[in-house]
Amino acid sequence: QLRRSEVALARGRTAEALAAAQAAAELAPSTGMVHMQLGTVQMARLRELALRGEQPPDAIYRDAERELKRAAELFPHGIHARLALGRLYGSWRDHGEEALAAFRDAIEVAGSDAARSKAAAAAIDFARATGNEAFERASLAAMVEATPQHLAAWDALARLEEKRATGAGREVYARLLALRARDIEANLHY
Repeated sequence: QLRRSEVALARGRTAEALAAAQAAAELAPSTGMVHMQLGTVQMARLRELALRGEQPPDAIYRDAERELKRAAELFPHGIHARLALGRLYGSWRDHGEEALAAFRDAIEVAGSDAARSKAAAAAIDFARATGNEAFERASLAAMVEATPQHLAAWDALARLEEKRATGAGREVYARLLALRARDIEANLHY
C-alpha cells in the first residue's frame, strides 16, 4: 500500500495517494515510513491548493503536522520528518517559531555528520528565505562543524560575522585554519 501511495503521488493523484497511505497506516500503524508518507501526501495537498490559488484549510496543515511528528517520534535520529516539519511550518501562517525549532531539532538529532550537514543546509536555506541572520549564522556554524571542508560555508559564516562585528570574520578564518592548517584551499580562503 505504501508503494501504491508513492506511485500515485508521483503521478499527481493525491486523493489516490492519500487513500493508499491511509490503508497502509491501518496495516502498519507503528511504521515511521507510513506516517512520513501520510505527511508528505498532506503537504502535496497543500501545494495543490496553493497552485490553484486557494487558501488551504488549517485542518490539512494539522493533519500533515500530526503525521510528520509521529514519523519523527518513530525515527528518533532521523532528519527527514523534522525537515519536512520545518518546511510545513515555514509555509503555515504564524508558525515561524515552530519552523525554526524543527530545523534546530533536525540538526540536533542527526545521527551522522553527513545528516547534520544536510539538516544544516536546509536550515540555512530557510534562514536566508526568511532573512533571519541569527539563525543563518547558527546553521552555518553547525554546517562547518559537521563538514569542515565546506569552504563556501566558512566564507558565508565569515561574511555574516564580519557584518555583525568588524574583525569577527577573521576569527572565523582563524578557526578554519586551526582545523585545516594543511589544506591549501583553506589557506587561500584566509
